[in-house]
Amino acid sequence: MSKGASAADAEQRVHRVVAGLLATGTRLPDIRLVAETIGMRVRTLQRRLRGIGSTYAGVIQRTRYATAQELLKDPRRTIGEIARMLGYSDHAHFTRAFQRWTGLTPRDFRRGDRRTIIGRRRPSG
Repeated sequence: MSKGASAADAEQRVHRVVAGLLATGTRLPDIRLVAETIGMRVRTLQRRLRGIGSTYAGVIQRTRYATAQELLKDPRRTIGEIARMLGYSDHAHFTRAFQRWTGLTPRDFRRGDRRTIIGRRRPSG
């Protein structure tokens, strides 16, 4: 397996672990916990992510973004509940982050006004 492939694989593994933890309402996972879960040392994980131009914080943000979009599809969940599940201490912080990612508030996204998302970039890092 090439270094690029193993680095991309590491990023996907981190994404899966973080998404799983967020889905269970676990607080935002520390890099040590995630590295241990995927059987890697922290420095190795950081090196692999850096090798593909990514960071642990970037993977966390992209995972939060993807998870937020999925959670917002469930009308039974409140914006505050989703914010807490994603590790935000306040729903206003989540709303600002979601607006930065999409150009929409979570409420507008939920209403289906997704026109302005087209062409916007997902969180990077």
